[in-house]
Amino acid sequence: MEDRKFRISFKSFFKIVNMAKAFLFNTSAETLSISINNGRSINIPSANTSNGQPSGLSQSITVQNDTNPTPGQFCLGMNQVVLSSPSGGETSNFTLEIPQDKWFETLQLYIFWADSHNIVWVANLDGFYSAETSGTLKR
Repeated sequence: MEDRKFRISFKSFFKIVNMAKAFLFNTSAETLSISINNGRSINIPSANTSNGQPSGLSQSITVQNDTNPTPGQFCLGMNQVVLSSPSGGETSNFTLEIPQDKWFETLQLYIFWADSHNIVWVANLDGFYSAETSGTLKR
């Protein structure tokens, strides 16, 4: 039997085995609902109104290491996100692009009200600024 040797780069192996985690934070005084890539809506509790500390989900969301989105999870590349208020009103849709050429372990998504009708989000990769945008969401 022929002895075959296979090469695998550590970077490729790391990318396949280890998926990044996404942490979502709500900095507003009202609960917000989020749907990722047509997944079920998840409520993110309101921030602590006494000290302004943002609240987050009790568990992280997986960031898949490919460009094929699974409902309820982020993936590399384009992700469709829908924000809404559980108390009703309109929704705000945006696309979150996660870079395919950067290595990271965590994505942090901070969501907050810019004013009474506009919601803003900021995304960080491993704590470093990555992207931001805003949208209208009526309360």
